Amino acid sequence: MSALKYLLFFIITVSCAPKKSLSIGNTLSNNGSDNSFVCPNNGECNLEIIKNKSLTLIPINENLNSYDITDDASKIIIKYKYTVNQDQTIYDGGYAEEIVFEINANDYQETLMNNNLKKAKLFYRRFCACRAKTGLIQITKGKLEVNNSDGKINLNLLFDCGSLPQVIKNIKVIDGKL
Repeated sequence: MSALKYLLFFIITVSCAPKKSLSIGNTLSNNGSDNSFVCPNNGECNLEIIKNKSLTLIPINENLNSYDITDDASKIIIKYKYTVNQDQTIYDGGYAEEIVFEINANDYQETLMNNNLKKAKLFYRRFCACRAKTGLIQITKGKLEVNNSDGKINLNLLFDCGSLPQVIKNIKVIDGKL
């Protein structure tokens, strides 16, 4: 019986370990490739690279925004999502943050800071059951360094949401395959 307790403990420990994944477009996953990005230890992260698409901000009202994804062969969308499922039995028991922005599809290197981040259409969204502490905002405080060449992307994003609490403050991708 004692061995059964240890086996159960091992299964629970392994199944609760943080997960990382990388998807390119909507279908491929990391599967042992050399793509690398940072994820906090208590959650699951997903990085999606969407080719030939662009972002458009859609204001819904004074305090609520959304975005639309449109066709644009000259752009690539980078979408990073961090998720923590705190309580599976409660409908709104989870927490998530999403950072989405666009870069040029052609080979280039660029550094954007603060208000110049608007050029990348950098958006942050927080999902949780937290009153008045959720929504989509455009980021204008931070630094984005991008190097897109030879079918690989390297990027480092440091940012501050200001009005919304945030867990993710830095996104770093090393040799992400496009």
